[in-house]
Amino acid sequence: NNGQSMRWSLGLQRELPGQWVVEGAYVASRSYDLTTDFNANPVPREYLSTSSVRDQATINFLTANVANPFAGLLPGETLNGATTQRQQLLRPFPQYANIDTRLYNGSSSFDSAQFRLTKRFRAGYMADVAYTWSDFKERVTRLNDTDADYEERFNDTHLPHRLVANAIWE
Repeated sequence: NNGQSMRWSLGLQRELPGQWVVEGAYVASRSYDLTTDFNANPVPREYLSTSSVRDQATINFLTANVANPFAGLLPGETLNGATTQRQQLLRPFPQYANIDTRLYNGSSSFDSAQFRLTKRFRAGYMADVAYTWSDFKERVTRLNDTDADYEERFNDTHLPHRLVANAIWE
């Protein structure tokens, strides 16, 4: 399955007296059917902490070693030791670790406002200043494996402000 993207822009440019040029543009895109990873064998939600700070009691409960009821049943498998962590036995399919599946239902949105001011001088000299404000959000990950919806968060490449100045002399 391939992700889909739509992109559009609307821009205006105006030459002002004194060979100044001012530009403004709106650029946006919307993407959907983006690749997401999903764990089909998570620890059930009722065993996870709802605390807004580190919950050491829950961590200790889930990571405590307990007797392994699968010991010796699956030769060569990772779940073959005499003990295992409690969180492994709480999973829907405790005989397996994470069951990672690939889905294609993520989305993203990008919006930006771009402004540019250019001054053309005589004798082949030009100065240019550009500013871009942008907002790049995605919905491709879940905060917890058991969450029904994806969390909206900024993309890793999100850069809200960008200022560029340059000059050219021919």
